Amino acid sequence: MNFVLDASVTMTGLLGDSRPADRACAQDVLESLKQADNHAEVPVTWSLEVSNVIALAEAQQLLAEAQSEAFLEMLSSASIRADGATFAQALGKGKTLL
Repeated sequence: MNFVLDASVTMTGLLGDSRPADRACAQDVLESLKQADNHAEVPVTWSLEVSNVIALAEAQQLLAEAQSEAFLEMLSSASIRADGATFAQALGKGKTLL
């Protein structure tokens, strides 16, 4: 299964500052990435957004460095691909998806 993953869902799976139902959904999505036939497409800015949230959470002592490292290791082992065409499509220079 292929799906689009955004940074807010990704970070909801890590941080405990959301509604329980939202966090459970996000954790299910992230857990699904461990299955070999599942692949996530992300916007090109996704890794910057994720790393920025993690850095801020560590600075505010909401996350320990070990938690961040374990989460990033899990993400790096998942099948996540940046959609390089996002930028052009957003500016109307590429084929639209609609």
